[in-house]
Amino acid sequence: MERGQQGIWAADGRDICFLLEYDTGSKHLPQLADKLSGYAEHAQRHLTFKAPILFCFPATPRREQSARPALAATAASRDLQIATASLDPRVTCPACGPAWMPLHEGHRSMLLIDLDDVLPEPWRTAREQEQRERRELAALTK
Repeated sequence: MERGQQGIWAADGRDICFLLEYDTGSKHLPQLADKLSGYAEHAQRHLTFKAPILFCFPATPRREQSARPALAATAASRDLQIATASLDPRVTCPACGPAWMPLHEGHRSMLLIDLDDVLPEPWRTAREQEQRERRELAALTK
């Protein structure tokens, strides 16, 4: 399985880890959507693949508009955290404006850094769970 590149964006004391899928338009939409099952399989074994997957569609919004329903129709899309954006990197800073739209739940386009509010990265979630468990254990031993 070809997979996206890992990235981290930080702004205003916050950060978000993600996997970036840069779509060149060379794959048919069913092939693109089929990648999600590979991500879902890997996510069962590796925390890295539970990070939000960001699909970047360069140049024209038409490709993104066509891809969103194809991605959302896959069963694996419900088990993954996915957002899309149509960006021309020669003109648009991917993190500067509200360009990213989560695939599910009806959210509007948002800043890259704000995706962490709706697509929390797995390491933060795991750390928070571990801290809760430690607090509960400490409360039981008192």
